[in-house]
Amino acid sequence: MSGLDEYLRQMVGIKSTMVTDNRPPYLGMEDYLLKHGQEFTSQPMTPEEIQKVVKANEIRESQVRQCFYNCQFLAQCCRDFVYCEGVAVSVIPTHHAWLTLNGKVVDLTWKLDTPVTDRDVLQDRNLGTFNPPYLYFGIEVPGRNWFRWWKQHKDHAVPILDDWEKGWPLFNGVPLDKIIPLWKQQVRKKR
Repeated sequence: MSGLDEYLRQMVGIKSTMVTDNRPPYLGMEDYLLKHGQEFTSQPMTPEEIQKVVKANEIRESQVRQCFYNCQFLAQCCRDFVYCEGVAVSVIPTHHAWLTLNGKVVDLTWKLDTPVTDRDVLQDRNLGTFNPPYLYFGIEVPGRNWFRWWKQHKDHAVPILDDWEKGWPLFNGVPLDKIIPLWKQQVRKKR
């Protein structure tokens, strides 16, 4: 493990000292991630996968500091990508969103300080392979109907894990497939 799981455990420990009555099923994002999340490891992408990322980036170039919108939009438009959310590290642990393509990290939001040299496109982004300090620990969120999700949230991208506008339903025990309007079974039927 990367140590990010230890950070999550420490955060849960701190939060557990603050809750005395009416303890919810999860003590926030960190607790939920420890029970349902996974570490996403560095894996090389094939040339075909890189081409899919390039084409997706041409639909709408990702904007810095807009990870939830960038990833929800591309997950809606591009069938091969899965929206992910969790905690990621570039300098410090941060609530972040990214995509996966065949289980490989696609982070079009964060720009790398040092461009990679093993490919000639999107050299300043994490595509499959990444080096420390970059780490990703989160959940893959099934479904594609992000535009409906946005309508429920006044036409803006909202993180799944920290949906304060709806009273943090995930942390209060509402299953993920009840939160997202379109989940895995429906997606499989379309393929």
